[in-house]
Amino acid sequence: MAQFLARERAAGPEARHVVERIDLNRDGRDDALVLLQSRRYCSARGCALLVFERVGDAYELHSRLMLGRTPLIAAETHTGGWRDLVAPMTSSTAGMRLMMLKHTARGYPDDPAQLAAVSPTREVTGRVLFSDD
Repeated sequence: MAQFLARERAAGPEARHVVERIDLNRDGRDDALVLLQSRRYCSARGCALLVFERVGDAYELHSRLMLGRTPLIAAETHTGGWRDLVAPMTSSTAGMRLMMLKHTARGYPDDPAQLAAVSPTREVTGRVLFSDD
């Protein structure tokens, strides 16, 4: 993971990132989510989020997506053997809403803004990630 971040110029004095470890695919090993927070990886839409799968003693890039806002919730629900992720997104037309990112054969969707919103009446349980609390 460190080598990947160095190649992407996402590590070093000018780069900023936050790492959360959690078992996303129920294999008993913690995977890693890396939120890249430097200007290179952020825009008005949000910042890049990298999902690394733990494979043996290493981490392999599994998915890359835009995370509009934090915190992110690793839900108790699963799709395709991977935890669903719930992220707040803001748009000028729809305002703030929660989006459910369901795993597909290609990984997590790379643009969560294109997903359907979570119903405001739906209770979402899981582990909160990238929270200031």
